Amino acid sequence: CNLCAEDQGPVREALKDVAVVFHTVAYFGDPAFTVNEFANAGHAEKMRAINVTAVERLMAVARECGVKAFVHTSSANTIFDGKTPFVDMTEDMPYPKPSDCIDLYSVTKAEAERLVTGSNGKDGMYTACTRPNGIWGPSERCVGVRAVLESCAPMGGYYTKFLDASGKEPLVDWCHVENLALIQMLAAKQLLAQNERVCGSIYNASDDVVGTYSEFFGEIARGAGWSANPFLPLPAWFLQRLTAWKPRATAFAMQRAGAGSWRP
Repeated sequence: CNLCAEDQGPVREALKDVAVVFHTVAYFGDPAFTVNEFANAGHAEKMRAINVTAVERLMAVARECGVKAFVHTSSANTIFDGKTPFVDMTEDMPYPKPSDCIDLYSVTKAEAERLVTGSNGKDGMYTACTRPNGIWGPSERCVGVRAVLESCAPMGGYYTKFLDASGKEPLVDWCHVENLALIQMLAAKQLLAQNERVCGSIYNASDDVVGTYSEFFGEIARGAGWSANPFLPLPAWFLQRLTAWKPRATAFAMQRAGAGSWRP
């Protein structure tokens, strides 16, 4: 089904007799998570079409079809301005101004999140959002992990560490896909029960395993059979200037890493 198409007939057909919709689609940009300055043509239009317009259309069709619960996969980027430390943040942290967001992905995900929570209860469909920081797991669709493996492949290992403006390594707390799926199923159960504490709510989602980028990605590199000795410091802004490398080694490395060996 194409949620961006004018004809939503196939979507209506797919939603017949469906009680819960889990929305997990997102567009990260071209290249992924880049700022507009370095984006390819059509980046902004496609970003808004998939991350905002398609979400609004899907909710409208879902309501028409009698769907009772809508769980949206949002992102911690919705409240990230690149400056405020993300330590012990809560769901009531205010949205930054669009001009303060680090990229268009963050802006569009915040817009979609507000659309979802703002439509809670409309026509009998109850909504909730989950906010993972980064989703990871044994799949080539794991954008963050794939990008690291793509950069590691030519060197045969993980040798860099990214530093923030203060010269320290940023802390990360990612969310394994299995944990995120559990969180979303629990949310859906409460939406179907019309639990007022859950309906219209947002939930931060993570593995509750806090560590540096080096600690997290070092384990993944070792799982791929490579060495991990991050000795070369690079400023975090350099991430925005990296192009999407796609060597053939990436898929092979991710298969070698496997689901079990990826968990830090």
